[in-house]
Amino acid sequence: TMPKEPAVLRQNILDTTAAILACGIDPKKCVLFRQSLVPEHAELAWILGCLTNVPRLLRLPQWKMKRASQNNEGTVGLLTYPVLQAADILLYK
Repeated sequence: TMPKEPAVLRQNILDTTAAILACGIDPKKCVLFRQSLVPEHAELAWILGCLTNVPRLLRLPQWKMKRASQNNEGTVGLLTYPVLQAADILLYK
């Protein structure tokens, strides 16, 4: 939900992948992929977002805490992040 330099973001993706592999995750036994390259993920998040009402999202503790730490200037990305998390759970089981 925060702007990032594209080169830094790309490096962070590589570093995170290296850390996952260094922890012993076996790519022969699991699938590693970049979630941002799966269009169905964003599509399901959009569908769920269209079914979720704003007052429900505004009551979530994560929104309240983060918004308070950002001088009441929370972003839509932050507000709708729980919807994206729900898409994670439903799409990837």
